[in-house]
Amino acid sequence: MRARADACKYPLTTRERQVVRLVSKGLSNREVASRLNLTEGTIKAHLHNIYQKLAISNRTALAALAVFLSRRLEATNASVRNPTPPSRRI
Repeated sequence: MRARADACKYPLTTRERQVVRLVSKGLSNREVASRLNLTEGTIKAHLHNIYQKLAISNRTALAALAVFLSRRLEATNASVRNPTPPSRRI
């Protein structure tokens, strides 16, 4: 639960969210840096900040969290688009 509270207190920047997206796809620091036109050192700094904000310690946990949140968001969006009709009382 701490990760969730910290994420609300310290939201990720746009750039950090871009890094999360690419890391969760399995890209290396070098590949992420190349895609975002940054240095590997900058990517490492972003990852350090992300780990601190989300209270996690490695990119595997980051990728797992990203996938979990992505699926949760998809499920929420699907329920908004296709709400379950209220049951009829007879």
